[in-house]
Amino acid sequence: MPPGSDTRGHARTRDLTRPAALGEVYFKIHMEEAFITKVTQKAAEDGGVQQTVEMVFETIYIDYAKQGTDKNNPGNLDAFVSYDWGIPAGKASPATGA
Repeated sequence: MPPGSDTRGHARTRDLTRPAALGEVYFKIHMEEAFITKVTQKAAEDGGVQQTVEMVFETIYIDYAKQGTDKNNPGNLDAFVSYDWGIPAGKASPATGA
């Protein structure tokens, strides 16, 4: 079990990232006081399995970098665009940047 987790699916903080094919991270999520509330699995006709995880959290930070907007370097990632939402404080920051 990851550090900061307990057997009820609670984590004080949780970081998730998604790397592109070349290993550069283009999507990051950081959650605080996150709870897994439901996990389901469903078999597809092609033999694959779809897994769905539902979570609740107090605060979330999302960073996303677009790819291919620079015509001179179409494979490069842009700078991260960030968004955060703190539910207890009732505050959110809109995305900034390009």
